[in-house]
Formats: sequence, C-alpha cells, structure tokens
Amino acid sequence: MLLTTIYAPKPTSFHLSKLLHALLFTLFYLFFSLNSHYTFAKNDSSLNELLYVPLEELLNYEVSAPTRSQTRLKDTPGAVSIITYDQIRNSSARTIPELLRMVPGVHVRWNPMVQTIDIRSFGSNPFTSKVLILIDGIPYNSWNKGGFPQHPGFDFFNLENVKHIEVIRGAGSALYGENALNGVINIVTLSGDEYRQSRTSYTQNNKQTRTLNLSYGEQFNNDQSLFISARKEEGRLPIEFWEEQNADASGEDIFIKTRINDFQLSYYRRQDRFDGYSENIVPPDFNFTSTKKIEQDVNILHGQYSHLSDDESWTVQGNLSYADRKGTSCGGCHASSQNADFNQKIDHGYQVFGNVQVELMQLENHHILLGAEFRDISAGKSFDQVVGAHDATQVDEYSKGALFAQDKISLDNQKLELIVGARYDSHTSPSLFGDYLSPRVALVARPFEKLTLRSSWNQAVRYPSFTELYQDIRFFGAENGSGAFAFPPSNFQPNPDLKPEEINSFEFGAEYSFSKKIRSKIDFFYNEVSDPIVVAYGSGTIGFENHPNDAISSGFELDITAEPTTSISSFFNWSYQHNKQSGEGVDSAGNPIEFTYSPRNKVNTGLTWRPEDRYNITLELSWRDKHTAPSFWNNIVYGIDEERELDSYAYLNLRTKYRIPVKFSRTEHPLTISFSIKNITDETPIETLNGVSSERPGREFFIGFEYDITN
Repeated sequence: MLLTTIYAPKPTSFHLSKLLHALLFTLFYLFFSLNSHYTFAKNDSSLNELLYVPLEELLNYEVSAPTRSQTRLKDTPGAVSIITYDQIRNSSARTIPELLRMVPGVHVRWNPMVQTIDIRSFGSNPFTSKVLILIDGIPYNSWNKGGFPQHPGFDFFNLENVKHIEVIRGAGSALYGENALNGVINIVTLSGDEYRQSRTSYTQNNKQTRTLNLSYGEQFNNDQSLFISARKEEGRLPIEFWEEQNADASGEDIFIKTRINDFQLSYYRRQDRFDGYSENIVPPDFNFTSTKKIEQDVNILHGQYSHLSDDESWTVQGNLSYADRKGTSCGGCHASSQNADFNQKIDHGYQVFGNVQVELMQLENHHILLGAEFRDISAGKSFDQVVGAHDATQVDEYSKGALFAQDKISLDNQKLELIVGARYDSHTSPSLFGDYLSPRVALVARPFEKLTLRSSWNQAVRYPSFTELYQDIRFFGAENGSGAFAFPPSNFQPNPDLKPEEINSFEFGAEYSFSKKIRSKIDFFYNEVSDPIVVAYGSGTIGFENHPNDAISSGFELDITAEPTTSISSFFNWSYQHNKQSGEGVDSAGNPIEFTYSPRNKVNTGLTWRPEDRYNITLELSWRDKHTAPSFWNNIVYGIDEERELDSYAYLNLRTKYRIPVKFSRTEHPLTISFSIKNITDETPIETLNGVSSERPGREFFIGFEYDITN
C-alpha cells in the first residue's frame, strides 16, 4: 500500500498541564495542613519491604483475587502468577501489558490502536473481552466493547500506582461473572501508608516518547493515609503506521486513594488525545481518513468499607464504584465521512457496580464466603452515531444482580483443602440475557512440605458486548472528495441474536520447592468453549457471530524461579498451547474456527543482578512461536488466499539502575538514574495483521531520572 500523509500535525512541546500544576499545589497544601494536625506514624515496613521479596518468602505473599479473600500464594487453587513491586521496578516494561508479556500463558500483542491481552485463548476479538480486568478487585472492563475502556489507548493505568499484579489463568466466572472466561487480572494499588514518600520521575526515549510522574504518599496516625499520583506523557503508539502518519498522542491521568479507619476512597481519571490519519489507498485521490482528533476521558470512582471483627472470626466488605467514558466514536476512526457527528466526542455510557461479601471463619476447618453483587451498565449516546441504530429491538442499558458463595474446607490436618463454590447471575433487566449458574470445584493437596498439588473444574460464561450485538457501521472504505468509493466498503453488521459463549475448564498443577533457592511449577489445562463468539469476515461484511463448532484449547505452562544468591534472581517459563475445533461446521463466511494470534510455544526468561543496594541490572527475553492471523487479511496484505503464518520473534530488553545519594540540609535523598534498551536485536514483527503498516518499531533507548524524598 502507498501511504501518503495528508496532514502532518506539528510536534507538540512538552509542558506541565494545568492538572499537574493543580496537583502540586494540592500536595503541598495537604502536606503542611495535615502535618499541623496529625502526628506521622513512622514504621519501617514501607516500600523497602516491597523492593525485595526473597524467593522463600514469595510463597507466603498474600493475594486476593483467586479466592476473593487474602490467601497465601502457595495456597491458591488453580494457576496463579504474581508480578511483585520489585519486579515492576526492575523490569524494562513501561506499561502493564508489557509486564504481562512475561507471564506464562498470557499473549499480548499490539493492534493499531491498543494492546490486546489473551489468556489460554485465541485473539479473534481485539478488545481483551475474554479477560476480566480488575483494579483493587473492581471490574474495569468496557461496558461497550468488553475489554479496555480506552480504545485507542496510549496506556490505561500508571505503573507508579501499582503494588503488585495478580494473574489468574483459567475461568473465573464462579466468583466474578462475565468477562472472566479465560482469566482474571487484578491490579492492586499502593496506599499512602506503604508509599510514604514523594517522588518525581521523568523518562524519555529516542523516539521522543516522554513521561513525567509526580507521586506522594503518607500515613497519618495508625489508620489514616493518603496516596496521590499524576502523570503526563507524550509520544506515538508503537506501530509503524503511526510513524508514517507523523501522528502524535498525549495523555494525562491522576489517581487519588485515601483511607480513614475502615473506609477507603479512590478516584482515577485518564485523558487521551491522538492525531488522526489519512491513508492514500488508490492514487491519486482515494483515501481512508479518520477525524482529525481522537479524544477520550475516563473516570472511575470507588468507595470501599472493610471491617475485621475484634476476635478475627468474620469480616465484611462492601464496594461501590462508578465509571464513565466520553470520547470519539468508532465512526470517527472508521467512517468519518459517513456522518458529520462522527467527528464529535460523545457519551459512551457508564457502569455502576456494587457488592457486599462476608467471610466467616469461626467454624472449625471451614472458611465461608457469601456475597451479593449489582451491576448497571449503559451504552450512552454511542448508538446515536450508528447508522440505523436505536430501533425498538435494541437494548442500550441493562442491570442485573448476582449471588456467590464459596467454602474452603480444610481436611487431614490442613494437608488437603477442598474449595467448593458457585455464582448465580440473574437475568438482565430489560431482558437481554437469561440467568446463569457458574460452579467451581478445586482441590489443593500438600502430601509433604515441598510439594503442592492442585486440580480444579470451572464453568464460565461471557455475555456479548453492546459492540458485538449492535455494531452497524462502515468498517473500511476508500473514497474521494466527491464521495465515490474505490471499492465497495466493508460494513460491520449487527447481530442481536448472539448467544453467550460458555467454557468448561479443567486444570491440574504441581508445585515443588527443590530448596529455598529453586522453585518450579507446572499447570496443565483443557478448555472447551461452546458457542464461541468469533469475527466472521464475509464479502463486504464483517460481524460477530457464534461459530457452530466448539473450540478446544489444551496445553501446559512450566515456570521455574531461582535465586542462587541474594544478589541474583532469575526465572524461566514455557507455555504450550494446542488448539482444535470439534465439528465440521463453518461460519457465515465459510471458515472453520481460526485460532488466530495464539502461538503454540512461548518462552520467557529473565535475570536480575544486584551487586549492591544502589545498583542493579535486569535482562529479559520474550519469544513467541509462529502463529496465524485471520485469513481475510492474507488476501488484502499479501495477495494470497491460503493460510500464511506470521513469523516468530523475540524481544530482548536490558535495564540498569543506579541510585546516587544526594544530600540537602544533612538529609540524604536518592536520585536514581536508569537506562534501558528495549528490543536489542531490532526486531520489527507484525503482531496484528491488517490493512495498514502494522510492524512494531525496532530498537528503543530510554533514560530515566527519579528523585525520592522520604516523609
């Protein structure tokens, strides 16, 4: 394809937004005003404890997502990985999806507008709709598309806010309901009593991508804390298409989290702005053109009450959250000339979520969890910009309730633990989906101290998103100024008859500690999905539909972690996945299930060396086997009708950090300088095949500065 930039936006200068100025003022005001009323509660268990977790202690690290309660990592049922604060700080990854590339069984790829995350799955849907994204246990998935709320997305959550990330591979609907079809990712944020410092950081790379972070945390007395962070970033989405378009992106976000006794309140706001594009398809004047500015604003407000009884025999927790998004419609990118309103920023709806759960620990050998949940979601005005939308058959808002229960039963002097649970999701109001029961049974056995065995069976369901049900818009069409088309445009066709897709998931795993220095685990899985929702690429039409065949995925994940000395830590993991379909049916375009973007083999390895407290170096390698893309794109991009595999590729990244003591008024505050080389071997793979230049950029160099002040 011949690409010609129709307009080239001027590079923007890097400056602090009004948001960051306001934050600085707020930080200083809070610091001095609160300091005059409270006595700081000093405690040594701050970030220093999170910066290094020895391997022998990692098994006792507490996580919450696998059972919706605090559980030691070694006691969790199913396949669970954790990315600790120490690993986050040392990795060359700049975003959460980049970190997730290193987790076994997790497949991350860039499509032209956002990163897609698949777990033990195949990537026909670009919206990460089959993985549940949680922030502090609260659903973050889009109520329109099912995946990330931000699309396109420069980044979706600031790593500076993150304490650790919990990754559950396998169905999680028994606890969490829709979207948890193939896995759950829980992002746990820092609190002020853990952070207890002020930090300013700045990072820039050789491609003029730059980020400024400001953060502050403090604990007041024993039961009050405050954490605030803000970020400003500028650059480009890391796809060759955006480089050719000379299209810049920028964004800001702010995160505030405060705790007073048993109450916690947090607020997150993210804003993005992207230059549009115009691609010359057929010279001289047939172009595929977006609106000139693509914008979005996302808000999430979350309140929580959590109380532990004095005798520690029961706990109660309640959550209430509200999220909304305003932004450019899908038509602004795909069909800007179809409707003048496509160039405007519109209301994309909201989600109200609430739950309450009670844990009962007073019964011997039983740990019982009981809970109820409510959700109300709306598509907002997004259907107003879909041609022919809003007829009497379409639903753009619904609410539903759910009940869930779980019992962890300890047997044989705690050497055996049986987990039995189920979740009941009621039918939606107005009627869109029926009720559904998601059962779960898991067994954790410890035949002797060094060995843990796990097995589980789960049933899960995912409801179609509003986009999958009602998308009705021109997806791709090159036209000239007079409205003539170079070829017939492809349209996304609505499919209100979509049924939920269901999964039966079986797992078996073993974990063995060879010593305090070496730990290994292996997890086997078998997933069978009925009524799988796939993208059908027809002649002039594109749409979501239930494939008549069942989709079967099976495989294993091997994970080895070693810490031969206190100054060296390393890991190696290998994922294997085999996909097949059950049956001989085809979709409306005549295709069997295409298990796209799912490599059969994936290997990650890394090494961190800390010769001294002030210096460390981390080397990471991520390799993906060959894999396929939808056959529809092979003909458009390569001019061939048969299946063509995308090449395997590997990313090799290096990061080094050095902390320099800086003294002011006899007080030492460290200045940390970091240097990273990402993609050392200069790979330029295509991670998502489509009709534009989708190659990833080659080698990148980053330099960063951090200055910390301990409160």
